[in-house]
Amino acid sequence: MRTLILLRHAAAESLGLDGRDFDRELTAAGRAEAEATGRRLAALDIRPQLLLSSPARRTRATTDIVARCLGLAASAVREDATLYLATLPTLRTAIARTDAAVGCLLLVGHNPGLSELATALDANGDGVALATGACVRLDLPLADWSLP
Repeated sequence: MRTLILLRHAAAESLGLDGRDFDRELTAAGRAEAEATGRRLAALDIRPQLLLSSPARRTRATTDIVARCLGLAASAVREDATLYLATLPTLRTAIARTDAAVGCLLLVGHNPGLSELATALDANGDGVALATGACVRLDLPLADWSLP
């Protein structure tokens, strides 16, 4: 059994006049969202062995807050450049590279890719639409991280 947690970055500032999406910061509300999500995961005793993050500023800020709330060591947090605005196939590839020794993986990224992946893996066939700062836990009956 593998546990995959998909977390969409928390609320970020609007795209500025410079058009640099990658450098958008979390808003105050976004920092509070990330903190609440991190505390909620900690209260549920979710302790991922690996946390993968997009390198975008808003995603890294979300990652840092959640990792702190979970008490994760810096060695358990990795940045993956392919996760920035990743498509469904790119997300599947990034997850498949995860070592089989990892039983619980937390991935912090962006929509629409994360919601598409959650929908594709949802056993109930329901559509999943992750709001900012929201996460979904998927318990998958897999021997390794090769997703169906």
